[in-house]
Amino acid sequence: MSERAAALAYELQRTIDDVDGFIDDVSDEGWQATCPGEQCTVAALICHIGNANSGMLNGIIMPVAEGAARPAFSTDDLHRWNAEAAQQYASASREQARELLRTASAPAIAYVRGLTDAQLATSFDLVMRPEPVTLDAMIVHGLTGHPKEHLASARAAAG
Repeated sequence: MSERAAALAYELQRTIDDVDGFIDDVSDEGWQATCPGEQCTVAALICHIGNANSGMLNGIIMPVAEGAARPAFSTDDLHRWNAEAAQQYASASREQARELLRTASAPAIAYVRGLTDAQLATSFDLVMRPEPVTLDAMIVHGLTGHPKEHLASARAAAG
């Protein structure tokens, strides 16, 4: 494990803890509010964070870190998956959301913690980016930044 990987895992854990705390703090009305930017309920958006962490871990981070081909997917695929999940989780309970968030995020945190500096420096192409990105940047912007952006949106929608 590298010091950088430990710092990334720590920041990811803090982010997930912040999302988890929000689950307790949001009102019942806020939990069912619609997030304008994402066009889904707060409940669905919190579930999305867990699903996305699992998807990024299994579909991008692990394959890249291990030198395997990552599964091919398009931006249209991502939009379709997000729309399907928004419907599926629109009325998710707080308990369901928390379970999904924790169950999906724990393996990502553990995996990131074990990465080497060489793995973090690995560069790869990502469908949403015109230039190659490093695994380090994917973790910072994808695993940590993505939930932070959605949490801010959920807080704004929930009032």
